[in-house]
Amino acid sequence: MILVSFCLLAGSAVFSADPGQGPLSPLQQSFSNSQASAWVKADSQVYPAGSQVGIGGGNFNAGETITLQVVHADGSPSTGYSPWTVTSFSDGSFRSSWELPTVETSGEVLQINASGSSSGLYAQSSFMAAPSLNLDQLHNGTMSSSPEWANGNINTTNSCYSEGNSVPFRYFVAGTGAGTQHSFVISMEWTKGGVHAYDYVTEYDQSEAAAIAAAGGPCGSPTTPPGDCATPVGSYPWPDFLLTSNYTGSIPSDFFTTVNPLFVLDGPGDLLFYNATIDSIGKMYFGGTPSDRTLNIPVYFTTTATGSVGIFWGGHLASGTSSSWGAGNGSASVGGAPYHMRVIDFDGGGGANQDRSIQNGSVCLPPAISLSCTPSDTLCEDSTYSCSVASGAGSYLWTVSGGTIASGQGTNSITYTVTASAGGIVTVAVTACNVASGCSTSFCCAVDTVNLAVEVCNLCPVASCPGDTSIYLCSPQQICIPGFSCSDANGNLVSCTAVGGTLTGSDICFTPTTSGVYTLKLIALDGDGCADTCETQVT
Repeated sequence: MILVSFCLLAGSAVFSADPGQGPLSPLQQSFSNSQASAWVKADSQVYPAGSQVGIGGGNFNAGETITLQVVHADGSPSTGYSPWTVTSFSDGSFRSSWELPTVETSGEVLQINASGSSSGLYAQSSFMAAPSLNLDQLHNGTMSSSPEWANGNINTTNSCYSEGNSVPFRYFVAGTGAGTQHSFVISMEWTKGGVHAYDYVTEYDQSEAAAIAAAGGPCGSPTTPPGDCATPVGSYPWPDFLLTSNYTGSIPSDFFTTVNPLFVLDGPGDLLFYNATIDSIGKMYFGGTPSDRTLNIPVYFTTTATGSVGIFWGGHLASGTSSSWGAGNGSASVGGAPYHMRVIDFDGGGGANQDRSIQNGSVCLPPAISLSCTPSDTLCEDSTYSCSVASGAGSYLWTVSGGTIASGQGTNSITYTVTASAGGIVTVAVTACNVASGCSTSFCCAVDTVNLAVEVCNLCPVASCPGDTSIYLCSPQQICIPGFSCSDANGNLVSCTAVGGTLTGSDICFTPTTSGVYTLKLIALDGDGCADTCETQVT
């Protein structure tokens, strides 16, 4: 093959001629217009910027040098792109290719000129530049594969996603020119087989910021982003997905707040972009069937610079939790065929759609947990309590703010001691994770948290008595045993009463009448009716 390279008016392109492959086949002669005069034609009428334009021609002299050049049909600039030459086959036909530069804007009409050097024959035809469109999704990696941007589907060999995560997407539009207005529709499979799949959109790095960084950032590879790809700095807020006023058309019977009036959204944050301004996000609408329903979000934008536009979002994987769709109705429970995120209807044309899928079984179902603490409302200073969740998860990690864990870390139940002062808060949190093959033990997790108030609690008074003792007397006389006391941490002591003797200071005195065992009892009572007793036996 002979490969000839030329400089362009802007950017660069590659042209090729390959006379060694012989005349055009009947299939390849679909270029031909069957006229006897010389002809040249592109193999399509519309090309996205950056794509290869197949060029063929015929009815020139055998083996003659033919000069090809692509120019703008409107003559501006008049010099066009640099010409190149090919040699015709024995039947007077030729074929070649040319790369449409990314600087060409959508709707630009380009003309191919072909001139025979010995025959003087001339032919021309035209084609149109169209935007280059591409949608990538993030494979967030496994224990044996690194995160990467890709066109391929998400599966268990390249990703570890769980319910509640957001799959990052990036959508590139090239060849539109500065100051032009465009639109597209984000179309996600909201339900698949009646189970919720992608339920709404979020900020693109909602859950996968670390994986995006590991994949080279928003402009990472191995799929090739535009040369001027940049970190998105513009933002536009997503509409509230729970408000029916943000939709047009029929609202399905399994709408967010119909299923769960207390439905909780994660975020959702903003739509991010570069080299553009978002003019608006249109009224959302549902399509498809009750079983396989789509949620569609129209986006309208204006380019701000020549070159590419990048638009970034996250597809939220529906959660089957009590705060969302309910057990068994989240994305990990979808069966059958893969479910999809699509970009459709660019500029209302319906064509150039982009489609990315996630394979059934690729989403992990986090453990179902509900944190239960005793007591469940208020705590006392310096006291010890317990919390637990259901067993069955692969791992448990507890944290206690305002307290210290006394026992049970790594299990489904702990005891902890309050360190926060009265008026403070103790926050108990547990992260329970399921283990999936090929994924880390911390990727498929559920988190639950409780906040418990610390109050000034009434502590019962304490009655203290000395140990039992024996006394030998020759004759009956008063005995005073020291070491008795009453105390109350709250300062709420109302009485300290001796039974079996008289309390004098810290002594209980009594007069035995005969030999034997005498029991001295001390009763401490506080203003809330709480009492404590102790006894000392004197022989």
